[in-house]
Amino acid sequence: MEDILENHQETDHWFHSIRKWNNSETCATRTWIEVFGVPPQAWTRKNFGSIAKHWGTFVSLGKNAETTTSFESMLILIDTGSMNYIHGAVLVSIEDSYYRVFVKEKGSEVHIIH
Repeated sequence: MEDILENHQETDHWFHSIRKWNNSETCATRTWIEVFGVPPQAWTRKNFGSIAKHWGTFVSLGKNAETTTSFESMLILIDTGSMNYIHGAVLVSIEDSYYRVFVKEKGSEVHIIH
């Protein structure tokens, strides 16, 4: 490790920077979450971004929210530092009403490590 930190010319074309790992740092990964229960009047990029912030940072939507013809579910790509399977519900406030929205990580299996 010390040799690479001091002589990193060979690795500079692969990596932006090379440094020692800090235990307080986290590794963000991108994952898709699927959102269910959002009422049609609330299908906006802003509202989906608000939902995504509970589990990470909003990156993009799986389809155009304003022109969709199916309101069954929406895929949201997020950056997250969570190492846990994402699954839960949040209350979303739309105008003067609250809606329970369900979220689950897409395409992931839960693995229990003993």
